[in-house]
Amino acid sequence: MVWDKLSNSIKIEIVKQIAMKSNWFKKAGWVYIPVHPMGLLVTIGAIAVNGWFFIAIDRHSHSVSDTLINFFIYFSCVLFWWKWVAEKTS
Repeated sequence: MVWDKLSNSIKIEIVKQIAMKSNWFKKAGWVYIPVHPMGLLVTIGAIAVNGWFFIAIDRHSHSVSDTLINFFIYFSCVLFWWKWVAEKTS
């Protein structure tokens, strides 16, 4: 097969071209909607990380406001990076 005869650097370049030429997100007003499997993977990853942060913070908090105030810092950082990826790949 032709793919097996290519060097690894050429294979990496081909994969980069395929992944980076397509749009991962589509802008719809103020939000970005994932339209590519990589966009969906980034979105699910951001939701999973935020869920993990929330559970970890809630485990040590004493009140609802304590949980939300501490969670906001992590949520806003993850949301910022998700939005940055969405802007660059839309």
